[in-house]
Amino acid sequence: QVLPGSVEIPIGRDLEVKSIFTGRIPRQAKFQWQDQGSPKWQFAALTRNEQGEYTYPLKNVRSSLKYRVSGSDALSSEFTIEPYTPADVKEWLVELAPPAYTRLPKAKQETPEITALRGTVPSIRIAPTTKLSKAQFRFKDAPAIDLHPVENGFWQADLKIGSDAEFTIDLADEKGRPDSNETVFKIKALPDEVPKVEIAEPGQDTTAAATNTVAVKI
Repeated sequence: QVLPGSVEIPIGRDLEVKSIFTGRIPRQAKFQWQDQGSPKWQFAALTRNEQGEYTYPLKNVRSSLKYRVSGSDALSSEFTIEPYTPADVKEWLVELAPPAYTRLPKAKQETPEITALRGTVPSIRIAPTTKLSKAQFRFKDAPAIDLHPVENGFWQADLKIGSDAEFTIDLADEKGRPDSNETVFKIKALPDEVPKVEIAEPGQDTTAAATNTVAVKI
């Protein structure tokens, strides 16, 4: 048995190949691979771990290759490893709608790091680097929120800021292959401040006749 068999992985990722032999244990087990465009097979010894598995680490896989495993007179089938460029976000568009009672205007920014008054509703749009089949905000301490496709290739989701939060974004391309981005973004919820009133004019006790008009500046 050879794991993971044929597989697609994000470009630059490490991969460990595992082999399990049944019957007589081979004196020497080898990992054999053939780089893309090369007719030559290369060989390396497999390492046996405490679980009896024979392993070989592939580091920073950046090109396609074929591989197989041999041990004594046993030879596995051929498998392929295909690296792909995972989906990513090339542009963020964030519109912040403060609570209605504040009468504050909407604000825009181009970063997913958000600091805003509690109750603010961020509308977040992303422009992906490739066509997607799925996009999702995954929160540390809250349920995930799906993004939905909108015009011009963007994907969008609306949130509501109630407390501090941390989230990552999970993307899957048209073939359902996941991205490899684990960047954590933070949302900071600001508490509303106590209202303050200052009477600037007259600003002190004063005397006026009943027919006077007194200017009051608040």
